[in-house]
Amino acid sequence: MIEEGVSRVMQSACRVLRLCGLPAAALLVSMPALAAGLDAAIKDCRSAITASDKVAACSFVIARASDDSILSKAYNRRGLANVELGRFAEAVRDFTEVIRFNPEIAGYYDNRQNAFRQLGRLNEALRDANTAVRLAPGYTFVLRSRANIYDDMGRQDLALADFTRAIIMDPKDASLRADRAKLHVKVGHNGDAIVDLTNAMALDPTNAGLLRDRALVFANAGDRTAARADLIDFLAKQPGDPQATQALAALDPPSPPPTTITPPVVRNPEPGLRQADALDAKRKLVADAVAQHEDCLLNALTDITPYSNESAPTIVDVAIDRCGKFAERRIAIGVGAYDMPREEAKAIVDRKVAEMRTKMITVIVTARAEAMKRNSGSDQDPPKAETPSTSQGLPKAQPL
Repeated sequence: MIEEGVSRVMQSACRVLRLCGLPAAALLVSMPALAAGLDAAIKDCRSAITASDKVAACSFVIARASDDSILSKAYNRRGLANVELGRFAEAVRDFTEVIRFNPEIAGYYDNRQNAFRQLGRLNEALRDANTAVRLAPGYTFVLRSRANIYDDMGRQDLALADFTRAIIMDPKDASLRADRAKLHVKVGHNGDAIVDLTNAMALDPTNAGLLRDRALVFANAGDRTAARADLIDFLAKQPGDPQATQALAALDPPSPPPTTITPPVVRNPEPGLRQADALDAKRKLVADAVAQHEDCLLNALTDITPYSNESAPTIVDVAIDRCGKFAERRIAIGVGAYDMPREEAKAIVDRKVAEMRTKMITVIVTARAEAMKRNSGSDQDPPKAETPSTSQGLPKAQPL
């Protein structure tokens, strides 16, 4: 009985190790050596320096290991090494094996979607990305991956939505804002891109590349002064950068020699200057948005009031509804520039609009009363209303 059991073990080992042609004594000698070789291969599969060495070591492990946990790790590591080598079809096959062992792990679907994406198989990549989002809804890396696929598909609207959702989940990740800025530029939203890059710089002030990226957006938006300032600051930190040097040269084309010596520009070296610039940029965005909203409301009152017998509250409500898109922009700036949850930004803007509503009603009622007073005692019918003006009390430059 014992000899029969030993024989079955030997035969099984013989099949696994493909050493059936060796004598039994040679097999007994080889098994410890092979075990030592497998242990070394497992270590190299995990930590080999080059991708080629990892592929070789992991392939050795896959051919000889029988433990599912070891096999799963070996397939995944070989897949990652194949991606590094640009062998994306082989990587897809490896990650498929990993998923067979671990069908509920989002990271493995994320690995495979990347290989599919590199092969241009975007529908399959999106399928894996959707699975990863379903399995790990609380992690931003799966949203970033899906956003990149949507971008490749030309669906920048969906890509922006995924990046925005990821930023809400992790508002301190500067790279998410930098990536969203690139999408904003692609769809022509330069102002939003500048807000994202400004916020990213505040979160990661050591990343000089963000300064160069913002300079290029400023240049694209036609703000040569801001672009030049950012490029000069960037080149002071990263002298010789070819992209920045070329961009600055495009902003400052060669000119005839000056007749007088121009003194050098002395830049403010105080720490925190860039943070102050970022804050100023945010405040300017807010002030511009508020001014546009108030101008819209005043124009609406000017268009409606002189020709309407409606009550002042009704006229004001119509004006507020007409200018709703400007209120939405103020909310968006609160979310994008100040990291507010949308509900908080909306509550602030709604409160400011309510205050403006009260003042606007007062403006209309006062204008009508004054018109009636001026025309009292005359034979003319009193005018329906007088056109309001900013001098009659519309609030100006409110936050958000």
